[in-house]
Parts: sequence; structure tokens; C-alpha cells
Amino acid sequence: MQQGSISEAGEVDEYTFDANAGTLVYFDGQGDDYNPDDTSLFDGLDNQYDAGSYLLEQTGTYKLQAYGYYDYTTDADYKFQLLDLDSATELDFNTAQNITLGAKETKVLKFDANVGEKIFYDALNSSSTSKLSTFNR
Repeated sequence: MQQGSISEAGEVDEYTFDANAGTLVYFDGQGDDYNPDDTSLFDGLDNQYDAGSYLLEQTGTYKLQAYGYYDYTTDADYKFQLLDLDSATELDFNTAQNITLGAKETKVLKFDANVGEKIFYDALNSSSTSKLSTFNR
């Protein structure tokens, strides 16, 4: 988890990461994000919200930028995480999982399934504020 603070109007905090084409990631946070060739990674996406998984199309150094939502924003905190979905923990079927999430925390698990296979998810002890999302690789 990366976190920081915008302390003056117009401030931009920049983070970079290296990745290969074909890497599947999940961006959890807000900011602008760029491919290695400086084109927009999440074109047209308002990154205040978690919008799903993305398959990176280029090999190289990616940039993530955090900034105030408005040009005059000062004294604003931010947090984000970039999750590599391919390196997620493997989930075993028919095995109860005890997973605790902090406020606004995202954890990624994965499992293999065949086309047409039916999977049943049972939230044995889930708070009403948790959310489950599935992504196809």
C-alpha cells in the first residue's frame, strides 16, 4: 500500500513500477496512470474508484500519479495499491478461508475453473460492507 499527502495546490506525487506486457493488474485507488510510451493506461477512467483488472500491453516503466481532484486541492491524503493478479494466492475448493480485511483494503485470491463449471461462493461470516469481484484471466 502506498500512501501520501497533497500539501499544496497543483502538487503531483509520482510513483513508477516496471512490468512486462501481459501482466494482469488491479489498481485500487485514484490518480492518473501512464504506459511506458506516456499514453494513458486507463483511458477515460475516473480512478477514484476500483474499476477492475487490466492487462498491461507494454513492457517497460509505468507511472502512477496522485494529485488533488481539483486544481486548488490542498491538505488531501491518498492511498493506493497495485496488485499483480497473476501472483495472487491460490484458493482451494471446499476449504473455508478466514480472511480479515482492514478499512478499504483489497486482497486477491485466485482459483482455476473450467468453462461451464459452476462455482458456489458462500460468505460464511461476511460483513455487509465487504464486496466480492471475479475476473477472468
